[in-house]
Amino acid sequence: LLNGNISEVSIDLKKLFLHVISFRDMGKKPEAFYHGLLLGLTGSLSRNLYEINSNGEGGDGYYDIIIIPKDLSKLAVVLELKSIQNLSKIKKESTIINLLENSANQALNQIDEKDYVAAARAAGVKQVFRIGIAFAGKRFKIKSFVGSSERIIPAIHTIPTKKVSV
Repeated sequence: LLNGNISEVSIDLKKLFLHVISFRDMGKKPEAFYHGLLLGLTGSLSRNLYEINSNGEGGDGYYDIIIIPKDLSKLAVVLELKSIQNLSKIKKESTIINLLENSANQALNQIDEKDYVAAARAAGVKQVFRIGIAFAGKRFKIKSFVGSSERIIPAIHTIPTKKVSV
């Protein structure tokens, strides 16, 4: 996770979901369960090396989890989580796969749209590992990229107006 290797994260999460976690663990608020699970896993990182925050204000909203290294040459990590609702009503596996894909993309995009990397930027971190994860029961989809902590702002185009003399 801290080296930008999303493949290892995915493999470890799959093992955890297959061998340890039960559907019954998720309760009535699955996103809160996934959030607590990932917070618990990241919370085991050394507090001497990382600052870990949950549901904090970042940019124009509230990120789910952020990990800021004390060594500013290392990667910061921002995690945004989504949970597919009403999973029992979805009958087609292909629908679930599409929902996971779209929700993971939405989570990843939300990190920059809401500028959740602002806390890492303010701390002086130059590179941020952005991770969007969508969950549906024991299935999940992860989207990620490593990039600058600079704010990514969509281009705004203005149309010049003519002066009208009266």
